[in-house]
Parts: sequence; C-alpha cells; structure tokens
Amino acid sequence: MTEQKYSYFFAFNAMALMVGSFACLRLTGSISSRHLITVGFVGIFLGGIFLLLTGKHGPWSFALPMFLITFSLGLSRPPSNNLVLEQVDRDIGSASSLLIFSYFTLGAVGMWFISLEWADKIPVLGAIALGCGALVLGAWVVLQRKGIGGVA
Repeated sequence: MTEQKYSYFFAFNAMALMVGSFACLRLTGSISSRHLITVGFVGIFLGGIFLLLTGKHGPWSFALPMFLITFSLGLSRPPSNNLVLEQVDRDIGSASSLLIFSYFTLGAVGMWFISLEWADKIPVLGAIALGCGALVLGAWVVLQRKGIGGVA
C-alpha cells in the first residue's frame, strides 16, 4: 500500500473515534450512559470477531472492523470516564491524571506487544480486540448485576 493510501486508511480510523465521540454526545440525552457503555463494549467485542474472521481479505476487510472497534471506543469512553470520575470524592484532577496515565501505559504495552515478530499481525489485533472486548463486557455485566459503583 502506498503512503497516500495508508494515510487515507489511517484518517478513516481516526474519523471513527471522532464519529463515536460525536455520537455519544448526541445520544447521551436520549440513551442512558450505562447503555452507551454497554453498546460500546459489545462493539469492541464484535469488531474483534469480525477482524479475526475477515481482516486478512484486503484493506477494507481490515479497515471496517477496525472502524467498528474505534467507533465503539469513541462511543464508550466519555461515559465510562465520567462514571469513573463520579466515584471520586476529592482530588478529581489526580484521578483524571491517573486515568489518562493508564490509557497511555496500556497503549505503550499494546504497541510493544503488537510490534513483536508475529507471522501475521492481523489475527493478533483481532484476538486483542476480542479478548479486551470480552473482558470489559464481562466485567461490566458483573458490576451492573452487583450494583457496584452506581451502575445498577
């Protein structure tokens, strides 16, 4: 793929994050944050499945599942950040900094992991999305059932 084509696909994925965040903003008035978070986590999980099943069939078969994953991150991140910060009574700035630090640290670990000498990185990306989606969706469902953190 040429640099020009790569930049278009990169921009397509960046647009997914913006569209997801914009959709969150628009939907927050009519849909509860809890449901937006759930839909976002389901989207990450489904995107991982689609990436594993179709990601190796060409640029668009990779880009579309990645769009779903990134859109879902954009949709679920604002209400989940809000939910985390609502749990903090004081030092909200420190809590917010810790949250952002966690994102960057996990991102760095993810970049290191995917940069290892894998025979094919697409199934690895799909497995990461599927595993992370399943993990956060499972934890989210358990927390809601237990009523922990005001998510009941």
